[in-house]
Amino acid sequence: MNSIPKSNEPGPVQNFSYTSTKIKVKIPILSESPDNKTTQAALNAFSENVLFPPLPSLPKNLAQSENLSTEQSKSPINSTKELHPDQLPATEKKTHNFVVKFFKALAKPFNEGIAFIKAMHQEHVVTPKQKVRDATKTRALELLDAEFKGNTEQFTPRDKQILKKYLSSDNNNAGIAILRELTKPHPFTKNSQDLIDIVFTSLPKEECLDLTKDALIAQLPLEKLETLFRDNSMASKLVVALHKKLIPNPEKVLKEITIKEYNLENENHQELLLNDCTKILHRLVDLTNDPKFPKEIKEFTTVWKNAVVDKAKKEGFEKDASALFTPQNFMLRFFNPIIFNLAAENEKNPEKQKAYLSLAKALQNVTNRITESKKEPKYQFLANALKVEKNELFALMDQLSHNLTKL
Repeated sequence: MNSIPKSNEPGPVQNFSYTSTKIKVKIPILSESPDNKTTQAALNAFSENVLFPPLPSLPKNLAQSENLSTEQSKSPINSTKELHPDQLPATEKKTHNFVVKFFKALAKPFNEGIAFIKAMHQEHVVTPKQKVRDATKTRALELLDAEFKGNTEQFTPRDKQILKKYLSSDNNNAGIAILRELTKPHPFTKNSQDLIDIVFTSLPKEECLDLTKDALIAQLPLEKLETLFRDNSMASKLVVALHKKLIPNPEKVLKEITIKEYNLENENHQELLLNDCTKILHRLVDLTNDPKFPKEIKEFTTVWKNAVVDKAKKEGFEKDASALFTPQNFMLRFFNPIIFNLAAENEKNPEKQKAYLSLAKALQNVTNRITESKKEPKYQFLANALKVEKNELFALMDQLSHNLTKL
């Protein structure tokens, strides 16, 4: 039987071999040379203490088997018949058992050792993927630093993509830190809403809901009911981000509605605008009544409604706070901005842009239940329509409020 080599010298593959009349085994001990002195030292210590632990003692008659003739021990039997260990001669059976014990004793520390060596090598290797991740993180932190210092340059699509990748790989910690930073006193920039939207894409919806509710409750005491959430506060931006995250493709509500310029001095055009507002509200009622409509929006709206109604009672607010405020977040912080964005996209088409602005303004007046339009006389026709008792537009808003709080 060959002796097991122990060497501190680097070199090619070393092998342990055992040959008998039936069995020939060759085990590679080390397949690659170390790259540096540190690894070599660790490898030497590993070789002496792990790769070659004490092996089972040799059976007595194994030593006797070495007295077999050289010719017998070196001449394997040329047979393809596979024998069960119990069918082997006594000497060969004991040899087989020894080899099995040898492998069991060697396998575990050998595998652990190879994993240890690989880990040592990999610890100092920077892969191409890691370089990309590092570059993404560096650029993302640069963008965030500039934003918190009042950056005036708008995020490019590439910047937004970098921030999304960075936040999605950071296990939510960076997103929470960004929101905390945004709550500190500092001027909001044109990127603030985009940044909050991106953060929300990386967070679980339950966490987004909790953050929005907390911000809402904290902000509400600072607000006046007459101008509730008209300023772009942190809470209002979170409300927008929450709706965007949970309701995909809301613009589909506008499909099949003919958007063209409304001449508000023309009675036919006034009627057309009223009809378009009615169609949109019918579709929003259907959307919110769908069983698939996000329950998180309903939970948030219920919290909002209860908090505002309670505030209205304490302050002696004369109007119906529930009817007035319940649908406001959904309409004014979510749906109406979609129409305003469509207006902005049609900058090169002034007629269509004006039509979208007229539609958004009309829905805003319906949501706010404006029955006198002194500041904008051209919308007085709408105010007059809303004065009619049990008018269809208010009935639809009431149904929308009901759907938004029906848990």
